[in-house]
Amino acid sequence: LHVYTDGAKTSSFVGCAVYSESFSKVQRLNCIASIFTAELYAVSMAIEYIINRKILRAVLFVDSQSVILAVCSLKDTKNMLVQQIRYKLNSALHGGTNIKFCWVPSHIGIQGNEEADKLAGSAGNLSQSLSCL
Repeated sequence: LHVYTDGAKTSSFVGCAVYSESFSKVQRLNCIASIFTAELYAVSMAIEYIINRKILRAVLFVDSQSVILAVCSLKDTKNMLVQQIRYKLNSALHGGTNIKFCWVPSHIGIQGNEEADKLAGSAGNLSQSLSCL
């Protein structure tokens, strides 16, 4: 399964999204959340979907190098969301699921990334926001 994630932040909203050919999800976040947090939430939602659907092999295409570095680093972190993602990845691995990360540059026409970007931008149309702080 190939899954694309993205986050969006404007002066009026913060959102994140997951896109694949078989699934998409958009979430609006608290407006004081950072773009880094939005990108992390998108990755977390993607991993949750992969685990819940018992998908054995997946590639997450992420356009944030800082998110990939934070999640895949062996260094300790105080960031609770990074810790949660690492825990989910570890659980997935022990359950037989192989999740790989692939960095993709943004805004150069990669279809899945463009779809995730559009979806994240549409979070401004959602009224409900997720408290993430």
